[in-house]
Amino acid sequence: MKSIAPILLLSMFLSACTPIDLSVSKDGKILIPREGGFYSFDPATSKAELLSPAKKATFGLYSPSGKGALLYADGVFYSKPVSKPATKIKSVENLTYAVYLPGGSALAYTAVTGKSDPELKEGFAEIHLIANGKDTLLMKRSAKLLRPLSDGSLLAIRIDKVNKSKENHKSYTGKLVRLSTAGKTTDLCTVTGTGEMFLAVRGDSKKALLVCYAAGTYKPAAGNRRGKPSEQCYEVDLATGKVTLVANT
Repeated sequence: MKSIAPILLLSMFLSACTPIDLSVSKDGKILIPREGGFYSFDPATSKAELLSPAKKATFGLYSPSGKGALLYADGVFYSKPVSKPATKIKSVENLTYAVYLPGGSALAYTAVTGKSDPELKEGFAEIHLIANGKDTLLMKRSAKLLRPLSDGSLLAIRIDKVNKSKENHKSYTGKLVRLSTAGKTTDLCTVTGTGEMFLAVRGDSKKALLVCYAAGTYKPAAGNRRGKPSEQCYEVDLATGKVTLVANT
């Protein structure tokens, strides 16, 4: 067992490629990847237990069933059942995020391809689905984050345009989309922001929160003295696509 303080401090030095996000088990434990391996932290006791050693622990998710976890280390996905060693699932280069679909029988992930998009002249993440032992490409030019919805689809941001201001600040314009497991997209609203736009979904999958420069009919807020726009928080109704400004920063 280890105390929480060094665990949390060292977890701040994780690779910047994966957004910091907490995976919490059914019994309230938090999965933390850090140097040396994957740890399960119990807030009730302030103790952390090593789940699985790894040279470069990067990303982890507790399984919806509560019977194990999905681990990503050294470019490989592993399945870690409770009280059993981790087993390799699949090699994936440049992972940026992953989520279980409802029920836990399928996994969606984003990963940067390393190839420049022929139209936008820049490399982006792609969304893939792992189901029934098969890896399927669902959407190209995706932002890093994606979220599962209760109907089995995914909420994601598709990048359609790269913007550069006269002060040379880069941003991206695209669409918040509902993405089916067959790769069909339904546009919900227009979005403009950085490559790290934050996205969250309410528990009933009826509304989402976006942190970005602009969404829907809203325009980017006035820039700071260096010309960079302020990020703002928007709420999106996922049935109608209506966007409401919640807060500005």
